Amino acid sequence: MISASGPQRRGTHDRARAEHADLDAERVPPDDLTELLQLLLREEHASNKLTQKARAKLSAAEVKQHQRLRILSATAHVIAEQGFWPATVAHICRAAGVSKKGFYQHFSGKEDAFLSLYDLIDLGIESLPANLDTTDFATLVDTLASSYLNLLDRIPALTRLLLLQPLNASTAIQQRRADSIARCTTVLHNVLDAEREAGLPIAMLSDAEIIALIGGVNEMCIQHIHHHGVAGMTQLQPAARRFLTRLLHEDDPQPR
Repeated sequence: MISASGPQRRGTHDRARAEHADLDAERVPPDDLTELLQLLLREEHASNKLTQKARAKLSAAEVKQHQRLRILSATAHVIAEQGFWPATVAHICRAAGVSKKGFYQHFSGKEDAFLSLYDLIDLGIESLPANLDTTDFATLVDTLASSYLNLLDRIPALTRLLLLQPLNASTAIQQRRADSIARCTTVLHNVLDAEREAGLPIAMLSDAEIIALIGGVNEMCIQHIHHHGVAGMTQLQPAARRFLTRLLHEDDPQPR
């Protein structure tokens, strides 16, 4: 949801995005992101292969990119189901309906493909300011919780992959997870500072406290997966709203 709170508040979001511009990196283009999300919603990735008729309408580069996205989708599903270490390139190729030669034209291995999936997280983080309704404090908290939980609920394979697998994976993936959390911390800090300046009663939080906020919501989701499975993430919205309200509402002008 885009804020309807007027030019001043939209300007604060623009400033937050500008302050975050130095974190830009090469990633999945937004148009391809939409296609990848659609592929992630399907379980049978090989059935997403282009038909001869569809292939004839595309350039060689477009066909190659479609194959890359199909491999990424299969990577998310295979590693989410099997775990990072048991999963193999052969498993991913079978799920994607591609040869190993086709896989290695895009990625150096399963770790490389896993790391590329963090592009989705980066794009989601960057789009956060534009998706928050900052009409008032309660609405800000509501959209902060609902936008995240709705995404997790919509793409269960990616949810299982990114919440459960990174800490048991390679050092490079663990570092990529840490980088993603740092990126999210910066964006949230900028948004909260901007909205406090615009008049919302938001507490001043340190980076460590924002990391704790992110970790708290994620752990809530992890426990839900362990006890109930990945479906139904949106059921956590009331608890997430209460948690965020207690952390974010201004009760002291100094960082706690």
